[in-house]
Amino acid sequence: MRAQSVYAENRFLNVSSAAEGLHRAFVGRGRYMPQSSFDKLRRAIREQMVPPEHQEWFTNVMAHANDFDLDRRLNDLVAELGSLASFLVGGDTAMWVKAVKKARNNLTHLDDNRQSFDGSDLYWLADSLFQVTRLCLLMRTGLAADRLPKIVKHIYGWSDIGKLERAVERIAGQPI
Repeated sequence: MRAQSVYAENRFLNVSSAAEGLHRAFVGRGRYMPQSSFDKLRRAIREQMVPPEHQEWFTNVMAHANDFDLDRRLNDLVAELGSLASFLVGGDTAMWVKAVKKARNNLTHLDDNRQSFDGSDLYWLADSLFQVTRLCLLMRTGLAADRLPKIVKHIYGWSDIGKLERAVERIAGQPI
């Protein structure tokens, strides 16, 4: 456990996984370049530059190198909500994406340089990510876009956006 609250850490990781899963399910894996071009490039690099003893490692490392990254997935989800997203992410979408990515990567990549996060920061970030994911899922299941403002107003009314803004600033602002 690297947060002050295992609940917050667990919830954050579960919600970030759900957001990625939602994007994969409805938008698809997403590719930066056509798969045939990527496969050709990967083969050429492996055959010309990777020694035989490292080819299996290279193939594993490159397995998802053409897939959209978390930044792209989060930005796509936030874009679906339009201007209403700023109420759910603490205002600055770019900072929010940076904070979510930084926290997720830090909690899943267990290296010596990992940071620890305050449980309440992870709680507010997880809640925000949950709301974004929930609304995108509702829209995909038929919720009319004109109903979003009322839902966002309700969410914004009971949440403490100031705590989310401070959490995003603390997490996104920490050096890697």
